[in-house]
Amino acid sequence: MPVGQARPLHPLTSPASSLPFSSPPGTPFRPSRGDNGRGWYELYKEAGPEGFKRYRPPTPFDWSPPSTATPPSEAPRRSKVFLGISLDKEPLGRIVLELADDILPLAAENFRLLCQGAGREGGREGGKTGLGYAGSRIHRVVKGAGIVGGDLSTARAPPSSGAIRPRQRQGGAGNHSGLGPRFFPDESFQIPHTGPGLLSMVSAGAHRNGSVFHISTHACPHLDGRSVVFGRVVGGVEVLEAVANTYTIRGRPVAVVRVEEAGVMEAE
Repeated sequence: MPVGQARPLHPLTSPASSLPFSSPPGTPFRPSRGDNGRGWYELYKEAGPEGFKRYRPPTPFDWSPPSTATPPSEAPRRSKVFLGISLDKEPLGRIVLELADDILPLAAENFRLLCQGAGREGGREGGKTGLGYAGSRIHRVVKGAGIVGGDLSTARAPPSSGAIRPRQRQGGAGNHSGLGPRFFPDESFQIPHTGPGLLSMVSAGAHRNGSVFHISTHACPHLDGRSVVFGRVVGGVEVLEAVANTYTIRGRPVAVVRVEEAGVMEAE
């Protein structure tokens, strides 16, 4: 083309045979760095907005009890724990959680110990005991995702109670497991974040689970493969909703949302 001559403009519409890819309608397509975007336009025109969806929700985990054909001695036993929540010292009620002890025993044991106030620090067989969720705060509320708690450095426990706080570390964050070591590994990601009411660990990285937890209020596919889901809400949904709807500034509740009490439910 001679210098100075304008390049002719071509319409975006073109026959299907000239598309830079061949995909059935609804199949996601990610163009390379060198593509000019026409592939995206053609896919959008043919498949509509559905053509841009790359995420396919996984099948929700089946929490139903085992069939009656399973002998009672072989049936999995799942423990239940509770978190008593207050909002500016006004009690809201309890959130009751069922733990998947049969699938993720390590995460379930850690959470259960912290609910009992029997968490250990400084070694699995020794060290101080008394780490627990009682007195800690729900320090973050993510609108459209869930609530976050379990920072043990926010615990409000009098010295005479015997409860301890984890040693202050970088940033003062009290993310410490109740199993002895500060972190414990990821066990499995087989339960996806497909809806509200799912209890998962807030990981500080691969195999770095401590005490900080997340309870979802919506599906959170961005956490799949990153956070271990090990429980679900079976009671106190209205309490979870009240915390999720509290006013926040940059994710931090303006009101003081605190875990006043925590413990293990008696077996039925």
